[in-house]
Amino acid sequence: MPGRLVVSTLLCLIPGPALMQGAAWAASGPDGRDSALREYRGVPTIPFEVSAETTAVRCPTSSGPLACVGSPDRWAKLSGCVIHAKVSLADARYCLVDDVTVEGGENGSGTDNAHQFRLENVEHVIVQNSVFRAHSGAGIAVKGSNVVIRDSRFEDLRYRERKLKGTLVSLDTHGIVGGCGSEKIWILRNYATRVSGQLTQWGHGCKKDPPSHIYIAGNVAENNAEAGFAT
Repeated sequence: MPGRLVVSTLLCLIPGPALMQGAAWAASGPDGRDSALREYRGVPTIPFEVSAETTAVRCPTSSGPLACVGSPDRWAKLSGCVIHAKVSLADARYCLVDDVTVEGGENGSGTDNAHQFRLENVEHVIVQNSVFRAHSGAGIAVKGSNVVIRDSRFEDLRYRERKLKGTLVSLDTHGIVGGCGSEKIWILRNYATRVSGQLTQWGHGCKKDPPSHIYIAGNVAENNAEAGFAT
């Protein structure tokens, strides 16, 4: 049943027990540093940070692939956008997504359960201080390595009930979904509410090459249709 779950959890998909941590809230810095990690015992330091100089990526106006490719010395930066489209950051490298709003129709109108924002085959990507809401589909689909998703909101993701054989059911739409083969992912201090599913789900349907080294800490999930987290 919907309710409030303050999930200050560290989840490591590696051999060994999961750890439960106390919540610690802090905004991420513009350079990608995350000083709050010291509050989460066992969470490794993010081994990369945004360069001092960045190259702006133009806000998308239609659905489709979007190039966000930088270098260690000059990251690409997508910032300040309001996106009403399905965007795929395919093959993104050294890409910062900051202060972006991705939204669909009112209360998740539509029947397409595809993800609105896809990170496909990406490396060294940070998504922060952004909002994902009211989609006809899920929030972010991740497939890659060295990805950080933090200080963002996931809300009204298909949060409506459909009548099926006389029973009201969830639409099973999640905020963040991790693809097979993903590794070294940090999910930090995000907030999810009115999501027709879970804040995050990892490895669903992965018979081979499941996700690994997934670190989840300081998140809050409340009034969602399903559990806060699933693997």
